[in-house]
Amino acid sequence: MSRYSQPDPEPRSALRDLERRRQKVQAFVDWVSAHLHLQFHLRQITTMQELVAFSKRHRVPIDHLDVTLFYRDFNEPFWPWYGRPKQVRHHFAHLGRMP
Repeated sequence: MSRYSQPDPEPRSALRDLERRRQKVQAFVDWVSAHLHLQFHLRQITTMQELVAFSKRHRVPIDHLDVTLFYRDFNEPFWPWYGRPKQVRHHFAHLGRMP
């Protein structure tokens, strides 16, 4: 491969996937923010499986990787870790459960 050849298109694809995931997370956060009754139910969640099932049940699906990549976006008062040290949110995002 010469130094003037075209770069591999893979990084561009990965960036599109990352942006699509960010938009999906933002849609989920915005959707829950708009519905008080869902915020109450979300506050009771203690495992990643419960969170993923909750999002799928309400037709705004996110997965474990979405939470892991964008866990800093989950900081509103209706999240189970709100008001606790940031390590609790990090623990949930990476290990899939509340400590």
